[in-house]
Amino acid sequence: MKFLKFFLVFLFLLVLIFLFFYFYGPQKIQTSFQPILQSEQTWSLIGVGDIQLSREVASKIDLYGVDYPFEKTADLTGSANLTIGNLESPFFEGESNTDPNTMIFGAELKSVAGLKNAGFDALNLANNHFSNQGKEGENLTMDVLTKNDINYFGTPEQPLIKTIKNNRIAFLGYSEPTMDAGQVKLDIESAKAKADTIIVSIHAGYEYTPYANSRQIEFARAAVDAGAEVVLGHHPHVVQGIEDYKGKKIFYSLGNFIFDQPWSEETKQGLMVKLNFEGKYLTSTELIPIKIENWCQPRILASDEKEYQTILERIKTASDKL
Repeated sequence: MKFLKFFLVFLFLLVLIFLFFYFYGPQKIQTSFQPILQSEQTWSLIGVGDIQLSREVASKIDLYGVDYPFEKTADLTGSANLTIGNLESPFFEGESNTDPNTMIFGAELKSVAGLKNAGFDALNLANNHFSNQGKEGENLTMDVLTKNDINYFGTPEQPLIKTIKNNRIAFLGYSEPTMDAGQVKLDIESAKAKADTIIVSIHAGYEYTPYANSRQIEFARAAVDAGAEVVLGHHPHVVQGIEDYKGKKIFYSLGNFIFDQPWSEETKQGLMVKLNFEGKYLTSTELIPIKIENWCQPRILASDEKEYQTILERIKTASDKL
């Protein structure tokens, strides 16, 4: 009887040893590294809306320094593999016009340091204010960005190609009134030969309205049809809807990021997005509502703040209409 019990215990231990090596042996341990290898293809991009560094923003920079507008968001913008936005104000040599009513934008050369220190990698220049300082200002802006290791797109030289973890990302920028659905299709087809992922930036829409117009929708969908993975919009100065179109994301307007428009709650509220990719495909999206304070300083809102929910509800209402 004792021998039988001993034999059963011995047999039980053998079974346990067999099961251990079956599930956790060398072959299985090697397999367990696969998710780690896959994660080496993971990368992230942060997108923001309009950035305007003249007028009242320039006044605040003169008082508090070039990093002041970015102080409360720099940790986040600097944390992604790529961070992009729309530069609404070209650079020029001289003192910025601080008149809050002027529509001729021009940022002092020193303010580029704030963008660099905050971790911006590339900026869209296709917008209605890029030519505010003439051809000289356009050339100066491109030169200043290049000297500060900040790329740009939305110019005739596009696409901009960035390589992150062996993934080639092409950036294309477009602005009203010259946006053409046929042209974006041709541009994307050409960019496919150079890149794995296509990201399109559009500066379009009716200002101060939360609803995308038909031209925005037509152009953004044409970009996706041609192969864009993501479309990021700006110009309305307020947040607009988000569309899931054929499995791709269209953000019609991220609103303001750094802008001196404190005369309404909507123009002080914007959206940052963090886009997470696995290889060439977008896998998840994080919406990050912000509020601009003291004329120029965006602050990331906490989820329990009323304005956090207000922004998301406004986006949902506009999205439902799509």
